[in-house]
This record gives sequence, structure tokens and C-alpha cells, in this order.
Amino acid sequence: MRSLQSFARFAMAVAYVLVLAMGPVLAHAQKPSSITYVSFDYPGATATAASAINNSNIVVGDYTDTSGHQHGFYHPQGNPFVTIDFPNSTQTSLWGINDQNEAVGYYTDSSSNLHGFIFVPPGNFTNLDYPNASATLAYGINNSGQIVGTWVDSSGQNQSAFSLINFVYTNVGYPGASATVSSGVNSFGNICGEYFDSSGNVHGFAVSAASNGAFMSYDAPGAAQTGIDRINDKLQMVGYLATSNGAESGFMAQPANGAYAQMNYPGSTATISRGMNNQPIVVGHYTDASGNEHGFYAVQGALDNR
Repeated sequence: MRSLQSFARFAMAVAYVLVLAMGPVLAHAQKPSSITYVSFDYPGATATAASAINNSNIVVGDYTDTSGHQHGFYHPQGNPFVTIDFPNSTQTSLWGINDQNEAVGYYTDSSSNLHGFIFVPPGNFTNLDYPNASATLAYGINNSGQIVGTWVDSSGQNQSAFSLINFVYTNVGYPGASATVSSGVNSFGNICGEYFDSSGNVHGFAVSAASNGAFMSYDAPGAAQTGIDRINDKLQMVGYLATSNGAESGFMAQPANGAYAQMNYPGSTATISRGMNNQPIVVGHYTDASGNEHGFYAVQGALDNR
């Protein structure tokens, strides 16, 4: 993982969550089927990572140029990539996009401070800073404009999550956690993310908008670490898991109907699933045998309860 992403995830060993009470339960369980993968790279980049995809199949993420600088990208299906750099930033990354094509992410300023932002094409940027925070990172945005992410306090030692609605911030700290990250939010306002307990162990969580903001925790069976990055409007989720020897795989899950599929890009040494739309199409990144990072699309029909 690259340095900005590692900091953003607070030494990110993350966990994914099974949501059992977050809206309508889907009708029946389905068995996983084969996954179709398509690799892609930002032209001329040394590394490419996709982070989110909306229902118009516009993908956002970041890439690293030959000088080692990180830039955000905005990639409409069938059209060229567009580089996104927050004005006067030294590095930029896009992490979330909604169906109004509003995107969120974070950037590094000339003093190496991290700030969140909203991007509205073709070139409208709005800075986001949690009050009195030393760092703010925006990861997800839904169709109502609700934004989620994480912030670090002025001491630089304590981290929690946030939800932002109409430019009003609400702290979303998992009870008793030493650190919390909110990574995704769907159209119902259900938030997913991960938290660190007092021993430094990482667990997934969801906050149910339908259950008065109740937190739910989950530890994936058989994995040393697991993470959830997105939840779509069908309550399908994507993320990644790590085994006890550190091997990383992506996954897709729909807990309400029992569907689950592990994701490994063919021939890769690590696969990270980051984004999912309602179809569902999954995006993320993988590391090849030479240690190079590439973006990917993936489709797995078993999770689509049509």
C-alpha cells in the first residue's frame, strides 16, 4: 500500500461487517459464481488504484506518476481519464463518488497536512476540515450528499470517524474504540467502516440508519484481518481480508442472503476491493508478481439478486 493510503487507514489492518438489520432483507441466498476481471491503468502511470464507481460506471481513484507524485483521477466509462488535483496540493486522491457525479477525497498541502474535499466536475473544489482536526480525509458520499470519512485530533494522536450532512459534522466513534474510520455510506444513510479496540485489534462495523444509529460489529471467520469499504443500496458490500501470514484478498458479500465471494485477481500477489455500485460492478486494485499496482473492474453475478 502507498504511504497516503497507509496513513489514511491509520496503519490499516481493517475489518468487514455483516449487516443483519440494515433495511429490506433480500429474498433468498445464492451461491457465488465466477468473477470476471478487467485490468486497467492510467496512461503512463507507475501505479493505479480505483476506489469507487457510481451507477453511471464513472470510476474515481488515484495514480502515481513517474516522479512519484499521486494524483486523483475521474474516469467516465468509454472516455479518457481526467486528472484531478486539488489546487496547490502536493498529492491528491479521490475515494468516493455518487450518482450526481460529486466526488470526495483528500489532498496534502504544502505543509504536508491532510484535508478532505468535494469535487464537482468540471473543476469545482470545496475544502473539508473537521473542526479543530489536524487531518481530515473524506472517503464516501451518497446521493443525498452525506459524506463520511475520518479525522485526527489536534494532538495528532487520536482518530475517529465522521458523518457530514449539510456541512454539519457528527462524530462517529465506535464505543470504546481507540480509532474509527468510516469508509462508505449508501442511499439509506447506512455507514460502514472499521474500528480498533484497546488491544489494537481491528473489527468491522456498520451504523444502521434504520435502527436509531445502532452500531454492529463483526469479525470475519477464518481471517486475521478483514475490511469493508462500501455498502450499496442492495446491502451488498466489498472490502478485503488478510490471512495470518499477511496475504490480502478482496471479497464481495451480501450477508442478508448468505452470499459471499472471495476475490483474487488472476496471478496477483494481493487484491483489494474498494468500490461497488448497485449493478454490482466492483472496482479496486491488485499487485502483480513484479510488485506493480493496477486498477480493476470485476463482475460477480451471484450477488445481484435480480
